[in-house]
Amino acid sequence: MKKMKRNGRFHKSIAFVLVLILFTSVFQVILLNLIADLMKNTSSVSSIDTDKTGKIQSLDVTETKQWITNPNFNNPPEQLPWNWTREGDISDVEANTSANYVNYKVVGNQNTTSIIATPPLTSNWINVSNPDFPVTPNQGNGIDSAGCWASHNWDENTDQTGNTPSIEFKRNITLPVNMSDYTITSANVSAIVNASVLANIDTPIDAPADFDVGDYIRFYVQVSDLNNTKKYEVAYNKTWDLGTDAGPLTMPDTYLVTVPEDDLKFYLTSALGSDDYNFTITLGIFIYCEDNDPSYDLDTWTMIRIKYFNLTFSYEKNIDRNTYVEWYQVGNKLPTGNVGVDFAKLEFQYKVDQDWTTASPNSEIRIWINTGTHTETVELSSATTSFQDAKSGGFDVTSLIAKDVNITLYLRVFLADNFNLDRNITISIDNVFLDITYTIYNVTGDGEPYDPMPLIIGFTVAMIGMAVAFLAYQTHFKYPPLVRKIRSARKKIEKNKKIKKPIDVDKREEILRHKLSEQQKILDISSPIGKSELPAIPKKPIKTGGK
Repeated sequence: MKKMKRNGRFHKSIAFVLVLILFTSVFQVILLNLIADLMKNTSSVSSIDTDKTGKIQSLDVTETKQWITNPNFNNPPEQLPWNWTREGDISDVEANTSANYVNYKVVGNQNTTSIIATPPLTSNWINVSNPDFPVTPNQGNGIDSAGCWASHNWDENTDQTGNTPSIEFKRNITLPVNMSDYTITSANVSAIVNASVLANIDTPIDAPADFDVGDYIRFYVQVSDLNNTKKYEVAYNKTWDLGTDAGPLTMPDTYLVTVPEDDLKFYLTSALGSDDYNFTITLGIFIYCEDNDPSYDLDTWTMIRIKYFNLTFSYEKNIDRNTYVEWYQVGNKLPTGNVGVDFAKLEFQYKVDQDWTTASPNSEIRIWINTGTHTETVELSSATTSFQDAKSGGFDVTSLIAKDVNITLYLRVFLADNFNLDRNITISIDNVFLDITYTIYNVTGDGEPYDPMPLIIGFTVAMIGMAVAFLAYQTHFKYPPLVRKIRSARKKIEKNKKIKKPIDVDKREEILRHKLSEQQKILDISSPIGKSELPAIPKKPIKTGGK
């Protein structure tokens, strides 16, 4: 029976310890799950908060704030934290404000220049010699109310050198814009000439014995730079039957033959390449008198005239690739300490005042925050004339939010193509919101993130220590030393083990004497009766009953 009781108490102790261990295990599982949830919730914390320390941070406070000041542009942007800047060809872009929103202006322009001479006048044109054929017509040349003219009579017996006379009429043109920033998009040139001669002009139709190419006039129009180093002929006419024996002896008003338009645009662009504003137009007359009569030759060019000239070309503003204009705002920093960015969302609206030009399909609105650019952009080709959301639900810009710096937002109109623009186009934005959700974490006194692992380990060790101590007490230390010895001896006997050292047990008499001695000490202290009145303690044990 006693053995069963002892076993029952032992089993209860074991059960208690097992429950204690189970409780400790469950507590650890719950605590580890909380830590796992914490790590999951802090997955958006920047690496400076987690990876650098390698420690788990404990959650403290989560906040969501709208970071933009004056997001609706209800106040003048220049009086609040909105500013604008531009890069690239700054003549291509500008920025300005309207009521309750701001604008980006892509600056286009279109001009047309016409040099019309009906006829050419001395106030604009001057006559000069041709450096390639410096002999001028010997009967005169000039500019009158009917235009530019020349007259020549070649007498072989009088002047052997006068068979290639020439005269030119020049005019310098100054344009109103810097043509290095413009592209010529269309051009045309025209000129009307006429002439009269005597029948002594020899042509291929006359075919004399010593005929080669015959006598002729060559009219021409050139464009060149001011120094005449780059010159291009853009129109001409060469007579071939004027002055034949059977006629005609006059050349009626005749248009010169012109080069193709693309060639004319190229020649004008090249001539303007030396000076962005100025170029020269030359109207020329060249006379060729062939010595095709072995005995005597006389060629009479009565009147040669240029009576009309027109050069008209249009040009549009060049818009250079990689040019941009942006509105930006320098915002506040995140709170100091251990802060992790959980989520950041940017929203804004945009529109254009007219359809975006098809000449630049790749131009777009780009998002920059501090030094990082967002991967998503807004194509200008998708803009409408009414405000619309740049993206439904906004842009996730969490990865661009940095700590310890002022959060600066840039909304940039980026021109991604080289193109021509003949008008201004205005892009507008409004309702710019940047919502940032961040978490502030607990930290230790030295600023390091709080690490709960020492607490977990300490708690576990304490619980195990308590279980071990309780078990040891219940099974061993709650008994007196003698009882512990007896219990130990009993266990050895039960296991058939030899007891090496005998157990000394006090005799009955010694126990009684010890008890009586203790009682006497108590009486000495508490009773007024002296020692002499106490009964004597027998030195020998008192026999009771029996033998």
